Amino acid sequence: DEKDVLNEFYNNFNEYNYWYYYGKKIFLNCKNLKKIYLNPWYSSSNMGLIASSKYFKVKTIDIQHGLQGKYQPMYNHWKKVPKTGYDMLPDFYECWDYIIIKNHNSSSNTNFKKKHKSILIKDNWMNFYKKNFNLKKKQKVKQKILFCVQPTISKNDLIIPNFFINFLNLEISKDLYFIFRVHPAHRYLSV
Repeated sequence: DEKDVLNEFYNNFNEYNYWYYYGKKIFLNCKNLKKIYLNPWYSSSNMGLIASSKYFKVKTIDIQHGLQGKYQPMYNHWKKVPKTGYDMLPDFYECWDYIIIKNHNSSSNTNFKKKHKSILIKDNWMNFYKKNFNLKKKQKVKQKILFCVQPTISKNDLIIPNFFINFLNLEISKDLYFIFRVHPAHRYLSV
């Protein structure tokens, strides 16, 4: 019904805005950050993060996460992209093979191909993650710790609390392996 559609729009709009402004905080505090990887680019939160990254000239890369045929609307048939591109689209799409790149390019205009370029992933999925995120099959660590990131609340806008960041900087944490995971129902209902 109409109320549900408006509520969904409201929630997505708030999520976009939250990540747009939170992204600005991240990029202000991480001045050496040159690029971020996303999977997939088309959630409200990722679009907000991408838009804020443009302000700081941080490159955004979408990593292909599934089959993208000729008719996948989030990656193909971008016919009216302006010369400056779109702020909410990533700078690059890392694709599994040249067939996917051909699908992106043959169905979209020249501006899309210039501003939101499709490129080949040089490694397969696991090699990419091992190289860029230091994943190893067998970690020789005493303990693995899964840190589930929770939605922020108005009294606390830190996704990773300061006490945890302080702990990560302690000598005691060097033998621990931390895995950070965003909660799957992560939603921001207010900014």
